[in-house]
Amino acid sequence: MTCVTATPETCDAGSPPQPDPLWDAVRDAYLAGATVASLREDFGIPSSTFYKRAGREGWLHRPRAVPEAEALDLDAPVADPSVMLELAWRRLTHALDQGRSADALRWLRIHDGLKALAAAAPAATSQGAPARPSPPTVERVETIFPDSTASSVRPPPNRAERRRLARLGGGP
Repeated sequence: MTCVTATPETCDAGSPPQPDPLWDAVRDAYLAGATVASLREDFGIPSSTFYKRAGREGWLHRPRAVPEAEALDLDAPVADPSVMLELAWRRLTHALDQGRSADALRWLRIHDGLKALAAAAPAATSQGAPARPSPPTVERVETIFPDSTASSVRPPPNRAERRRLARLGGGP
């Protein structure tokens, strides 16, 4: 807090603070409906500093107008589970990109539930789209790449093996 007077000796705690254009802009934006997170990003001030100043100066937040939700039609057809699965995945990744881990966790739970629903539902052919053929099932990698089980190639020793070999005198 800076005082109106020029010298710090004459500054007392009861004097009014000097106007600060940054805090005036922060206060105006907050009272207009901006969130604390957006103020933190826009003005580069810590949330704790903002809350202390807002509490000290008695700023009141005017709630933003919430748009009215559309009426829910319970008789409308439900989207294909695979479409809902893709939408849930997009919202999950968007929440992660925004740093909202709690929302991402909720979307992950929804995605897992929809995945189980999509696996149980038959393939959708309601719009004339042909059903996708299922990919071939490969039981073992060796059926495609027979050289993947070469026993002559040993992985390098891990740290414990290197220490044991060093103690026995045969280390690398």
